[in-house]
Amino acid sequence: MPTEQTGHAMDIYQQIAERQRQGKPTVVMTLVKVQGTAPRRPGAKMVIGRKGIVVGTLGGGAFEEQMVARAAEIMAKGRATLLEYEDQPDNDLACGGRYTVFAEPLTCPKRLFLLGSGHVGSALARLAETCGYQVLIFDDRPAPDNTTFQYVQLNDYEDPFTAFAPCPGDALVIAGRSHEIDLQSLRAALRASFSFIGLLGSTRKRDQFFAILTDEGVPADLLKQVHTPVGLDIGARTPEEIAVAIMAQLIAHHRQAHAS
Repeated sequence: MPTEQTGHAMDIYQQIAERQRQGKPTVVMTLVKVQGTAPRRPGAKMVIGRKGIVVGTLGGGAFEEQMVARAAEIMAKGRATLLEYEDQPDNDLACGGRYTVFAEPLTCPKRLFLLGSGHVGSALARLAETCGYQVLIFDDRPAPDNTTFQYVQLNDYEDPFTAFAPCPGDALVIAGRSHEIDLQSLRAALRASFSFIGLLGSTRKRDQFFAILTDEGVPADLLKQVHTPVGLDIGARTPEEIAVAIMAQLIAHHRQAHAS
C-alpha cells in the first residue's frame, strides 16, 4: 500500500488542517456504512495525498487499495462523492461485506499568486482581494511599508512557488520588473499546478518567450495554457484598467472551470 508517511499515526484532524493550510491536494475518506462484517466501524477516516495514504485507515486490503486508486480522480474533479465497494470472496480481506465511503476533496482557498509588486501588480492585488481571492505577492524587493497582503521577498526566481504548494485551483499572474525575471518565473510556473497562468506584456514578448521555451523543449500544448497578453481586450491603459481586464479574465476562467 503506497504511503506518504511512515511511523505512528498523527492526529487526523491536525493533518487535515495542516494540509489545507499548505494547500496540498488531499482527499478525506470516511467510512459511513457497513453491511456485513468489517475490520473498521463507520466513522473511520483516511487522509490521502497525491502519493498515497497520509494517515488513517479504512481497514486495509483490496478495499483500501481501491479507495486510494479513486482518490486521484476525486482530486481532479474537486467534488465530494459517495463510493460503494463490495468485498469479493477471493480478495485478501479478513472480513467480508459491502461498504459506503464518503470521499471529500479538501477545497483550497481561492488564491492568486502575483509575481511582481509594481503599479499593475498592486492594483490587481487590491481588486483581487475584493473579489474574494487570497493574494500572495512575490518580489525580490522589500515589502512596501503599507502592504496588507502576504508578501514573499525572494532571493531568486528559480523556483519561487514550491514552498506554497500551488493547488490546481490557484491562479498566477506574472508582472515582474524585467523580461529576465518574467521568463524565469514562467519556467517555474510551467512546472507547477496552476489552473491559470497569466503573463503581462505584448505579443512580441510572448513570441520571444515561447520561442526560447520551445527551444528548451517545453511542449506546445503546455505553452498554450499561458494566457498572454493577460487580460481581456477592453482597451485598458492605466494600471487600474489593466487590473480590471485581468480580473475579468480570471473570473471567466474560474467560472468556466467550475461549471457543472
